[in-house]
Amino acid sequence: MKIDVDERRRRLAVRHLLTPTTRVASVDVVVDALVALHSSDPVTVYLSAALRMHEPTIEAVDRALYDERRLLRHHAMRRTLWAMSPPTARAAHAGFTRKIAAAERRRTMKLFDLDEAEVDEAVERVSAVVHDHGGPISTRAVGEFVPDLAVPVPVAQGTNYAGQMAAHTRALLLAAFEGRIARGRPAGTWIGSQYEWWPIGAWADDDLDSDLSDTDGAIAVVRAWLTASGPATLDDLVWWTGATKTLVRAAL
Repeated sequence: MKIDVDERRRRLAVRHLLTPTTRVASVDVVVDALVALHSSDPVTVYLSAALRMHEPTIEAVDRALYDERRLLRHHAMRRTLWAMSPPTARAAHAGFTRKIAAAERRRTMKLFDLDEAEVDEAVERVSAVVHDHGGPISTRAVGEFVPDLAVPVPVAQGTNYAGQMAAHTRALLLAAFEGRIARGRPAGTWIGSQYEWWPIGAWADDDLDSDLSDTDGAIAVVRAWLTASGPATLDDLVWWTGATKTLVRAAL
């Protein structure tokens, strides 16, 4: 059966809940229909959900993200921040985020001129602050518990992006990449991007790491994406996941 471009678009409009007759009541249904919602810009989550809901409200999205914690913000495919269900986040973490986190760790070592053990210590310390506090806690407040890490230091000297940065802010980002802590409500209003930090256990058991291999994690996410947006080429999936062709082929 040959499916032309117009027919594919019609089918995707239905699958992606973009027609008047496919609108839904639940944010969760929207997320499951799309696998995950872009969240690099906090507003995008709300707009993506509102477009597909019978009675969209900011409060409905807030409940799913922060009160009932049915959705989790986590970096995954293409190093993008997504809002997704905890099970999807666990699969995406195994399939894609672990490698991204390793690259971010190397970048941190280079930025701050630190060795692996020093980065490990910084990440462990800020993670311990968040877990001991139990959440929510702001980046600034974490810095008060680790004052030696909160002092701005020169980074990337001799480059076009030289500047100053406090090590604890970078360590918190790494802890989130590694699935140890999670983003809660933004400071200020719903459009903010400076999030409070929580132990990851508020959304998922212990942390996002699991026994899933990168291939098994990628299989789960690729299967979900093909169900939502397929058919697709290998190159389509490589672009969407940000993964190597080798990993995507193995997942397929």
